[in-house]
Amino acid sequence: MSNFRSGVALFPKLQIEHTLNSKQITNTKKQKLPCLIAEPISAEQLNELKKQVTRAMKKIEPLSDLQIIFQNKCLTATQARSILLALEMEANRLQFAKFIYHYISDRQNFDIVIETLTFEPNKAALIAHISMQ
Repeated sequence: MSNFRSGVALFPKLQIEHTLNSKQITNTKKQKLPCLIAEPISAEQLNELKKQVTRAMKKIEPLSDLQIIFQNKCLTATQARSILLALEMEANRLQFAKFIYHYISDRQNFDIVIETLTFEPNKAALIAHISMQ
């Protein structure tokens, strides 16, 4: 299990350590932050997004669809986790988690999204992706 909140993610099985400080997590290039509205989406909107994301992730190249779906939308980490759980394949979950990071309003809670991934190498890949943002 990783310890993302404290700023260190440790994967003992793989003996990999990734360090992110809170500044890297919360102050990620604000000019690239597409989260344009302050309040999170409603429960009804979340259910519709789950359906749209599930359909989009079945495509060979889902990124353009996801960009359209999430245009001018903002999610909490809990809402992103909920969508992630609707995806069946771990590879799709990782791809979506990398994409959705920029649409999260409470990035300090993104560890719950990371913990949704099953495999430690995927968690490490997601943390590495976030740290490069």
